[in-house]
Amino acid sequence: MLSRFAALLLVLLIIVSGTAFAQTANQTLRAGDKIRVVCEEEPSVSKDYTLSQDGTILMVFLGVVDLKGLTSEEAARKIAAQLETDRIVRRATVTVTLLTPSLGRVSYGGAARNTSETELKANTRLSDVIALARPLPDADMTRVQIRSQDGTIRLIDTTQIDETNRTHDPLLRDGDQVTFMLKVRGATVVVLGGVNKPGIIEMQDGLTVAEAIELAGGYSAIASNSEIRLERAGESERRLNLNIPTQANFLVMAGDRLIVETSTVRRYVRVEGGVQNPGPIPYSPGLTLMQAIQAAGGVTRGADTGRITIEYPDGRTRPVNFTEIADGYSADVPLNADDKVIIGGGIGRRSVNDDLVTIAIGLLIFLLLGS
Repeated sequence: MLSRFAALLLVLLIIVSGTAFAQTANQTLRAGDKIRVVCEEEPSVSKDYTLSQDGTILMVFLGVVDLKGLTSEEAARKIAAQLETDRIVRRATVTVTLLTPSLGRVSYGGAARNTSETELKANTRLSDVIALARPLPDADMTRVQIRSQDGTIRLIDTTQIDETNRTHDPLLRDGDQVTFMLKVRGATVVVLGGVNKPGIIEMQDGLTVAEAIELAGGYSAIASNSEIRLERAGESERRLNLNIPTQANFLVMAGDRLIVETSTVRRYVRVEGGVQNPGPIPYSPGLTLMQAIQAAGGVTRGADTGRITIEYPDGRTRPVNFTEIADGYSADVPLNADDKVIIGGGIGRRSVNDDLVTIAIGLLIFLLLGS
């Protein structure tokens, strides 16, 4: 018989190990992740894959399979369903194992020969991206821009990179965007950020901040507000608001850099009701009803897919027969940010943690009653 102390320790180990397992199981797949797919009935699809930049893998028989944002369990169900739907096998038993999660991606572009992105490693520095991008001779290497996911912008003088002093060669983080700007020559002004045509514009006598923004194509969809940062050699950074006439008419000078602030707020679509993982789904242009439901883990057993309701931010609602969409008889429905999708019925899925906590509580009660 186990001692009471040993039994209590066993209960705690069940909870801790189960939580760790659940966290791993719930980790979603992303670009650069390496996975192992095993199908017991069809060995030819069993191999290791690396998710491409758009989160897909290329499989024999199935072609391109989109796994971005799915957990390993959800990816296994999706592959199995496609194998069965395409009649590759009558019944597919598929497992997907996440081998080496990617730390993220870093993009680079601007005045460079190569514009792309690269997988982030534990020690990826700015100098590594410079080697990949191969900046043009006209690139201003004294002001290489790093824009983080939170909107923070750093300007790095890479001509000062020294192996003994890493100040000018920082480590990069997931989502960083490295931009190589052209050198400013003569009477020009640089406009960056949330404008439709970022880059260099010609200087004109009496050019105001508002006019410079207009010459750069005006505000783009990612501009967060009317606030602009003006950088001028030898002066502290100045912030201007174009809603204030005196600031909108502020005169620019040759060599100025205007940076329009961009939005860092992520937009979502909510999927509620009979899906495996109800809650917010990150929105991106082109998101459809089927994609949103798949991102939520798919419908649960008993879900009423014949009548799904889409609620719009302005209060309007739209009933949709998702069964006809899934069967290919109706076109998929595009969604917009802040839409809500409600699926009636369905039996929710208990999490691994829920089951383990229930077992642990039962053991604790048994031990206490037995004392």
